Amino acid sequence: MYARGMTTGDISASLAYIYGIETSDTETKARETLIKLRGNWDVGVTGYTLIDVETHKSVTRVIETKIKLRNFTDDEMEAYIKSGEPLDKAGAYSEAKGSILIEEMRGDIFNVQGLPLAHIGNDLLHEFSYRYWEHWEVDL
Repeated sequence: MYARGMTTGDISASLAYIYGIETSDTETKARETLIKLRGNWDVGVTGYTLIDVETHKSVTRVIETKIKLRNFTDDEMEAYIKSGEPLDKAGAYSEAKGSILIEEMRGDIFNVQGLPLAHIGNDLLHEFSYRYWEHWEVDL
């Protein structure tokens, strides 16, 4: 991610998503992971740093989102595994088909679906006086 055109210079961003459970690349791993997570909480964490490359001012944040999987049945789990969706997902589930397995989520949903953009936008505006919306492209 890189934002340009600011009065104080350019902003560079560095991001890392940390997930406690490795990607399930086989049906067996997906099954083991889902059994472990069934009825339990999982967590996704994104850390980011924004740096003004001219002034060297920086802001670092860590955003945590907690996800509780419901107590789904073995039949539900097997059908989900057979769909193929959990085979390239950390934690063996996603917010697409796997969303039916999620009972509760605490925190920023976009943190686990991509980037915590509300947090990043807030920091760009309030920490760097960067009016990000002035750089949106408008389709006419």
